[in-house]
Amino acid sequence: MGVLNDPSLGSLIANAKWPEDGNPGHTIKINLSFTLLNDQRTYIMAHEIGHTLGFRHTDWDQNGESISKFVPNSNSTSDGANLVPGTWSDDPLSIMNSASYNSFYPSWQDFSYTDYLAIRTTYPLSLSEKPLYTYQTVSTGGGNYTTDFSVYEYSNNGMIYKGWGGYIYDTQVSGSIPIYKYYSPLSTWYVISTDPGIHINFPGWEFVEILGYAFSSSGPNRIPIYEFYNPSKGFYHSSNFNEDQALGTGWVNNGIKFYTMELL
Repeated sequence: MGVLNDPSLGSLIANAKWPEDGNPGHTIKINLSFTLLNDQRTYIMAHEIGHTLGFRHTDWDQNGESISKFVPNSNSTSDGANLVPGTWSDDPLSIMNSASYNSFYPSWQDFSYTDYLAIRTTYPLSLSEKPLYTYQTVSTGGGNYTTDFSVYEYSNNGMIYKGWGGYIYDTQVSGSIPIYKYYSPLSTWYVISTDPGIHINFPGWEFVEILGYAFSSSGPNRIPIYEFYNPSKGFYHSSNFNEDQALGTGWVNNGIKFYTMELL
């Protein structure tokens, strides 16, 4: 990748070449006539590298950009805006917001949580890993879970999308154990568990599927998943130890149930 000084950019601080023929964009142009702090330079370079990897502005819609955008110096005439499953188009902390070139030039802090998910989804560490997407059931307030975002998407079938709790695997890897998903038709509750016999030992629960594979113990790059229970609403699983405070009164933290892989 080449980084070039280009004063002809005028009021634009920098731009980058988009991916082409399956390869990252090979050029980033910087307008060195701007005086910036080192952290601001780092932010802008991270933003432009994101473009070379194929990421458009997170806030493209709010910024009035077309869903198809001309790609300069490319054989392609447009680059469609595609929302990465599980992310949002209104993340004010995203490194890919166009605001970095508008009225202010933020200093480098870190990638946002949705940035990490977008990067990890587009360029996974393993083809077997899947985000553990978390939903809240509108009718009860309890949780529901999937690794296939198309099942519920952002709001469908009485579910509210809440985010994700790390990564699990769709095939068993060394040291991992199955995560079972169950459903109770009577209460309309869902629960996920490492116990393979809930539907046998507790009448009224039905086995749905093996959701994926996670870990029973802590380890490098693993995060704990806590189980919360409310006798009138059901179960909810989260990587946030204080999730019961967000869920409201009546929820009890039942402790760590398994470990997923963190986003970073």
